[in-house]
Amino acid sequence: MDYDLFLNLFKYRESEKNSPLENYLTELFAYILRFLISKRNPVVITLFNEYFHIDCSDSDFENITIETQNEYWIEKYQCYARPDLEISINNERVYFIENKVDSDLNQYGEIDQIQLYEAIKLKAPKKNMGVRTLTKYEISTKSKSFDTGKDKVFWRQTYKLLKECDLENDILIQNYLNFLEEYNMGERKILKITEKGLDEFYSLYGFLSDNLLNIFLLNGYTENAVNFLGNNDYFGFAIKYDRKNCIWVGLYRDETDIIVESLVKDEDLDKLKKRLAKKKIKYSIKDESTYGNPIFAKISISELQKGKTYEEQERIFKSWITDNAVVEIANESYEINKEN
Repeated sequence: MDYDLFLNLFKYRESEKNSPLENYLTELFAYILRFLISKRNPVVITLFNEYFHIDCSDSDFENITIETQNEYWIEKYQCYARPDLEISINNERVYFIENKVDSDLNQYGEIDQIQLYEAIKLKAPKKNMGVRTLTKYEISTKSKSFDTGKDKVFWRQTYKLLKECDLENDILIQNYLNFLEEYNMGERKILKITEKGLDEFYSLYGFLSDNLLNIFLLNGYTENAVNFLGNNDYFGFAIKYDRKNCIWVGLYRDETDIIVESLVKDEDLDKLKKRLAKKKIKYSIKDESTYGNPIFAKISISELQKGKTYEEQERIFKSWITDNAVVEIANESYEINKEN
């Protein structure tokens, strides 16, 4: 294999105007793949088959190529496409992978990046087999061909797989894992409560931050939507849209209930309730917060803890958000604050 990792990474060095994390990570991941392929390590087959749903076997090792940043002219849309990763099997089946960290898909008029890459035409015998995504957070695409059940992979999944395959003793793999950890794309810890209270403060920070951003990104908000808002008396996150506060999700000191409060002014609460009623958005006031604000949703950490894995806790949290119309309450709160 070529030993050009540091040359490729240096192209994306940070400057005052540029912090090219996604391109940097793309080159790093591509090198990891080439390295594992050169060693004929079966973890590559597992990664391709079970995660990216790219059909290959041990017999394909000699015929897998990994390329980055190839450029194609898309006649249909009159623009260039430059997928992050291009994986070719037997010089016939080609899969494109778009990598994202903190950004969303680029838009090109009426289409997005996924749709653009799907339109790439290759010379025979090569065939465009579709697009996969490798991301930190959930992303949404307008493509009808993209299967969210099998075409999306998260960086944390590559972390978990490599960590479980006893590759930590390899210095290259260890550095890759450390890099993902540094940028919060490593192992996600479940929420635990002990006799002393919530175990591992940062597990709650990461859980709320990641899940709230995932949810609100899929509902039209930006990557800057979730902002930490807390002090000695409360801990949580404000959800913003277009720099306007919408809601706060968090918990108060000595409490173990995660709650949702609207961030409209006290005098606008009746207006918010009327807007929700007019749009037939089902909600209920659960209680009053320490500051006398109405609580629109409440869930105990012990309820989340019924999930024994991070994924199960994540599902419980997302269902709670949906069942309590939290996104809709945020949207209407934004509309009111926008008027002020």
